[in-house]
Amino acid sequence: MNREYGKLYAYSSHSIAHSEDSRVALTNLFAPPPQKVSVIPHGNYVFAESETPRTKNTSRQHLKLNTDKRYLLAFGTIRPYKGTEDLLEAFAHIAQRFPDVDTLIAGKPIGQSPQELIDHINKLGLQDRVIFRPDYIALEDIAHYFEACDIAVYPYHAIYQSGALQLAYAFARPVVATAVGAFPETVDDGQNGILVPTKDPEQFAQALTKMLSAPQTQLDAMGKHSRHLADTRYAWTSVAEKTTAIYKKLAAH
Repeated sequence: MNREYGKLYAYSSHSIAHSEDSRVALTNLFAPPPQKVSVIPHGNYVFAESETPRTKNTSRQHLKLNTDKRYLLAFGTIRPYKGTEDLLEAFAHIAQRFPDVDTLIAGKPIGQSPQELIDHINKLGLQDRVIFRPDYIALEDIAHYFEACDIAVYPYHAIYQSGALQLAYAFARPVVATAVGAFPETVDDGQNGILVPTKDPEQFAQALTKMLSAPQTQLDAMGKHSRHLADTRYAWTSVAEKTTAIYKKLAAH
């Protein structure tokens, strides 16, 4: 497969990476000339917003969630590299301390058995504290999941860039994520989220504890910074302008 990709990049006039981390990986793997690679960030997902304003509680009611709880949300296709087991281990560390907090995991498993995760949830004694919905999430329900949650979580082992993270930004949610791939470039650590080492449930638990112990006003401010990033750094207008500039430069030669 690498050979085929190598040919693809060799024949391309120009390549676009979504982050500096991706640019470095591309260069290391396929050695394209540096001048033939540009970094343009992944655009925002604000198009996922509902046209009808809703409250956190109405979205929770729609999803049949407890309106008196707070929720951590792990959203998107579930794959081994996304570290779902690490999230469960981290939550097990803090579940007793925060009885008002539950974890919501929503997304279709690929390359990973739903039963394995169910067994892990049961082994940790979290069956009453983890809502696991291992299904494809319909487009019209995506907004409900992010509106219903308090903190979005990304315990990944590896990633180049994440659309699920952009969804959290679109819905003004603070995040806890591992410092892998493009996340250190995408998350403003301490401003809209907390970054922690990967494959370290204890430190992930400490970050969650810090977030969940913070005043709601602080979490709201972090969420607003997420949305600010979506509207500025990851605005499609800026992405389009940078992409257009590359096409114009190529067309001029």
